Amino acid sequence: MEAPVYGCTDPFAANYDPNALLMMVLVAILVVQILMQ
Repeated sequence: MEAPVYGCTDPFAANYDPNALLMMVLVAILVVQILMQ
């Protein structure tokens, strides 16, 4: 599944976008919750 990218999610990049990382974390948590049912 391809998630939309709202910015560079590389924490070491100069244009690091914490909002994009947060979105990825929330999606990952949601996927884990679904798989753990």
